[in-house]
Amino acid sequence: MSDQLPPLPSPWAYVYVWRTQSGAFHRSFSANYYNGVPCDDQELAFTADQMHAYARAAQAMAYERAAQACEDKRVDAERTGDVSDRAYNAACLHCADAIRALKGEQK
Repeated sequence: MSDQLPPLPSPWAYVYVWRTQSGAFHRSFSANYYNGVPCDDQELAFTADQMHAYARAAQAMAYERAAQACEDKRVDAERTGDVSDRAYNAACLHCADAIRALKGEQK
């Protein structure tokens, strides 16, 4: 199981940052010099739609990890022949299906 987040989308734009002597920041979409000084840093800028899509992808990954965790809890009921193991396995699969159904509702 992975705790990785999906990759960020391509940025909509870059925002260039200058730190001023007063400690404030000046931001611009242009990398041109500001008061004769090159920028100190750049930040990624994303649209709201990009971030909403990213959040949905991260949420879907979390749901899938949770469903997989339910499936991973199953035991080898065929080997043990125990009826309670079969019931436990059914509950694990029901849990996984319920989580995946939640994932489908989030679209």
